[in-house]
Amino acid sequence: MGDDEGIERKIVSRKDATVRGLKKYFTGKPCKKSGHVCERALNGNCVACKKEYGIKYYRENAEAIAAYKKEYSQENKEAIAAYNREYSQENKEAIAAYKREYFQENKEAIAARHREYSQENKGRRNEYKKNRRKYDEGFRMEEMCRNMLQRTLKATKMSKTSKTYKALGYNGEDLLTHLEALFQPSMTWYNQHLWHIDHSYPVSRYIKDGEADPAVINALSNLIPMWADDNMAKGDMTLEEYLKEFPDKLALYGKFL
Repeated sequence: MGDDEGIERKIVSRKDATVRGLKKYFTGKPCKKSGHVCERALNGNCVACKKEYGIKYYRENAEAIAAYKKEYSQENKEAIAAYNREYSQENKEAIAAYKREYFQENKEAIAARHREYSQENKGRRNEYKKNRRKYDEGFRMEEMCRNMLQRTLKATKMSKTSKTYKALGYNGEDLLTHLEALFQPSMTWYNQHLWHIDHSYPVSRYIKDGEADPAVINALSNLIPMWADDNMAKGDMTLEEYLKEFPDKLALYGKFL
């Protein structure tokens, strides 16, 4: 027999539920108070009525409940954190299994929520990134690391299998420190539009040589700051080939050989 939610349930009396150790029973008869056809707790209370009462109570007392929760959390935050850590540790397998099961059963809805959220916040996210790129050199370098890795993976037709800093062997802060130490006179982070990060030995040449390891191709020792016009002229030449072609640039870049 179906309940109000259309779920098929077997008739189970309160006595049978008690004997079998169940927490709820189902008679198939309407609740006398509200007419709900649903499960009942062992004390006879209608589950749907209890749920409706809880929702009504919460709505009527939302501010007081929120204030109490906030105060309780502040006064007991260390105990709550300790309990959460202990619970997570003792139940990590069950929690992981629940998360996997929940994702499998709801992956379409989860994906839809992510798409909707991304679309709604696309402009705000882009503006945030734009501002961070402008004022946060570390953030720019983190993005640069990701871009270099993606470029290499695309050129070598490989897929990303680890985090960027593991694949390259360094992070954005390392790249920032490395480049700053090699700056030409008058190079700064504020005029980065005037210079490029160049691969002394080009990515294309590494690939022709059969090298596909992103950590080798994008090694810090292979990266130098180069004025944009010079980098464009260099193209897919190695730094050594470029300086033979343009010996007047030896004073600037000869120290990188």
